Amino acid sequence: TAEWQAKACHILWLVQAVHLSMIRVVALKLQPEIAVQLSRREVEALRWTGEGKTSGEIAGILNITERTVNFHISKAMAKLNAVNKTAAVLQAAMLGLLS
Repeated sequence: TAEWQAKACHILWLVQAVHLSMIRVVALKLQPEIAVQLSRREVEALRWTGEGKTSGEIAGILNITERTVNFHISKAMAKLNAVNKTAAVLQAAMLGLLS
């Protein structure tokens, strides 16, 4: 206990230094996604996709063509740098874009 108390200042400094370094690393990785702006239709299409709806079902719900639904999902995937629509939904949800 005495040793911990004697080195508390150094330990706190080290913890803060590591924390700041990790923030810089993570922020650089997330920076492109932070600036992502999805259109209203892209958000709607991703929300319904997250609910398990197919493109055809989403087309009926939004009263647009299936091709238009796929266009909006593709645009959202490109903006989010996602490999598929499931990854796009997950990425958008984690960034708070679907609320």
